[in-house]
Amino acid sequence: AAQTPVTGLAQLLRPGGAFFISNPPPAAAAHLALELAVLGKRTVVAITDGAKTLDVLWRDLSTLGQAQTAAGKSHISYFPAWESLPGHGAPPPADLIGDRIATLQMLVRRKDGQPAPIIATSVQALMQRTLPPELLKHGFDDLREGMEIEPDHFTQELLAAGYDAQIEVQRKGQFALRGGILDLWPVTAPVPVRIELFGTTID
Repeated sequence: AAQTPVTGLAQLLRPGGAFFISNPPPAAAAHLALELAVLGKRTVVAITDGAKTLDVLWRDLSTLGQAQTAAGKSHISYFPAWESLPGHGAPPPADLIGDRIATLQMLVRRKDGQPAPIIATSVQALMQRTLPPELLKHGFDDLREGMEIEPDHFTQELLAAGYDAQIEVQRKGQFALRGGILDLWPVTAPVPVRIELFGTTID
């Protein structure tokens, strides 16, 4: 197949090379990141200078990358900056927390042969502290059918992790326990989940 300019750039980056493009249009930058991830078969981190330009990049990547993502050729992640530092002012939105954790978990759990990820982020986000890799690998429970959990102990773990106990789950970061039914909306999930328990066994 004939070599395209993007193919040449991907080959240049593999051994640690570099290149410079002056002020490309936002959509062109997103397209280049997508192509480099597929052709170079390695992680691409697209870094913007702030929240507004990050939002534009994220929208362009999501739109232009629909076909590649659906075909399993790429994986696009969004890693925004804290709007306020944890412990200062109002707590960060659950969506923002979920986006950051989902991106970090994807990186530490990624296996060989999986699509090269593209991470849309900003300078500010990369300068802020994150969770340790070991906690990201082993500090989160993957619930499966047949697993044994103690409801009272599990809900205490959710509270310690910052989840809110509610009568009815309406947004991310909330859970509700009613008898043998646990409704939970993980901060990394687009929709809530319902867990039915038979005693201490996930049914």
